[in-house]
Amino acid sequence: MTWPLAFVFGAILSATDAVSAISVTKGLGLSHKTLTILEGESLIKDASALIAYRLAVVSVTGISFVLWKTGFEFLYVLIGGTAVGLVIQLLLYWMILCVRDFPLIINGLILLHAFCSLSDCRRI
Repeated sequence: MTWPLAFVFGAILSATDAVSAISVTKGLGLSHKTLTILEGESLIKDASALIAYRLAVVSVTGISFVLWKTGFEFLYVLIGGTAVGLVIQLLLYWMILCVRDFPLIINGLILLHAFCSLSDCRRI
């Protein structure tokens, strides 16, 4: 295996899932604050894994690499993802306040929140 191909493979494997991190630490009795930090850290790791994957594909295909464009793209993914998550969270908060007497609707909204925050915003 060549180094660029190994870098692609490593970038694919580097993205961790917040749900798996929480499920692994569920029985350890960690505080809520520690679990929140762990989830936030895995979200930042997702943004860096996406950029690492793009860089790896660039190195395999032979396209030129520009450092400032890569840094800008990393900040775009990180800040854009945070902004979209905050907007969706505020919308969810407002909707839950409107239907706080209906627990089934609240559960549906929470599931919808997870789907909306994970969907690709470019398709909207």
